[in-house]
Amino acid sequence: GGDRGFHWTDSSTWDAEMYGCIIHDFGYPHAVPASTPHYQPQIGIGLSPLGGIRRLTDNMIFHSYGYNIQLPVWSEGAHSIVLEGNVLFAAGMKQPGWATANFVADWHQPIFRMSLIDNVFHLPVDRTDNVQSIGYTELMRTQSGELVLRGNVFDGGMRAGHFGTWNSYESSDNTFRSRRILAALYPWGDLSDARSWDHNRYLALRPSPAEGTKEG
Repeated sequence: GGDRGFHWTDSSTWDAEMYGCIIHDFGYPHAVPASTPHYQPQIGIGLSPLGGIRRLTDNMIFHSYGYNIQLPVWSEGAHSIVLEGNVLFAAGMKQPGWATANFVADWHQPIFRMSLIDNVFHLPVDRTDNVQSIGYTELMRTQSGELVLRGNVFDGGMRAGHFGTWNSYESSDNTFRSRRILAALYPWGDLSDARSWDHNRYLALRPSPAEGTKEG
């Protein structure tokens, strides 16, 4: 299609991996003018794996028109996703005036068993959410589970990480760095035994002297 860098939906093999790639300046601008309510530059990579384990390993992905990665795209669910050792930055920077996230997961359909391990996600401070991962979607009434966050750096953005209503998750040894919200987390139900959020590092940035304070 003409609305994204590429759409990974190949189901011909049970397990698949994309590794060691440098992907940049991708996606397409939206045809609707920026002044309209429905303006949105289109995403760079649409990931909708249909079988087995899908791994994105040691890639560098940056400078897209919209999201660097969206998972899954619109109508397909996903499972057994592993992002490991990747560097994602400058999402939306190719479209002037646009602010968007490096990685968006669980947009409309459920995800089961998603792991983010030893990745770096960077956005300018206060631009938008750096990583957005919603476990429950109001539109489709779907619920996701088994989220693992380990050893990642979520650097910048208005929220360094936004991890919504997953019904089970484990987070450890991550670094969250931002000036506004470091990590937003919205638990779902009473499943305390299926949740672990510990041994993470939080770095709150101060406003630069150049920003100053306005009075009057």
